[in-house]
Formats: sequence, C-alpha cells, structure tokens
Amino acid sequence: MPTDRYVAIHETCYNNGNVIEGNYTFPPLELAPLRFDPNSPSEYTTVNESLKLLYGYTYRYSRPWTIDQNTTAVGIYTYNYNLQSGAIVTGVSKNGTINLLFDNQSIDLKTGEHWDSPVVTTSTANESYSNVTIPIKSQIKWSILNMGIYNKTK
Repeated sequence: MPTDRYVAIHETCYNNGNVIEGNYTFPPLELAPLRFDPNSPSEYTTVNESLKLLYGYTYRYSRPWTIDQNTTAVGIYTYNYNLQSGAIVTGVSKNGTINLLFDNQSIDLKTGEHWDSPVVTTSTANESYSNVTIPIKSQIKWSILNMGIYNKTK
C-alpha cells in the first residue's frame, strides 16, 4: 500500500437478545446512525506515513426493548494487530485486500467485502425491563467489513 493511502476496516460485535418465554409488548425501536467516517482519519488517530489501516469498532447491544451502540476508532500502524473479535490483521495487499486470521482460519477481504462469524457465544439469563423479569437468550457474533482504500490527505 502506498504511504499516502490507508485502508478502512470496520468490525461490529452483535450482542442480540430475544425473549424465550412469555408475551411482552415493547416500544418501537430506532437505531441511531453509525458514527464512523473513514474519510476523516485525523478525527480518530495520528495520520502519518506509518498508518496502514483505520479501524472502526462498533459494539451493538440489542434487546426487544432497546438498541444501543457505541463506536470507537483507532489507527493500525503495525501487523499483526488483534481486533476486538480476536481476528488478527496480518497484512494488507497493494489492491487493498485485508488479510486476517480468525480461529486459525485465513480470511482475505477485498474492498467492499465483509465476513460474518458464526455465533461465538450463546447464553440465557433473566433481564429486567419496566420492573418485569424477562428470560432472554443472547447470541454474540462478529462482522468485519473492508471499507476500501482512502487518501491520507484530502
């Protein structure tokens, strides 16, 4: 990758919970727009010749009564870089393909491609909503998106 460019990668952790017993009425939900702009790397990190990737990470928590998400971003300057999911960025090719390892599996993501993990965690618990205890089954999975190549200067 030329030193005047970087690749943007976005990883999302989905923690989805569903009611497993009973009938409940919940308010309609709206998800706030994603706040990660790969065109503005200096908002998140130091932009220099060493910047290889801009890494955005979103944690999305959803239950029938709420959806919450939090996004952060950092610069990746060296390989091998561990993502939140445990995937490891091992390199980026000149055409912007991101090379990853996840659970000893090699994954190559071309520009615009994404990869979804299988469900990595499943659990059940009682959670509270409006002073009512509701049995919930939660599943966690990951998605990684290659957002493409960007210029370091506008």
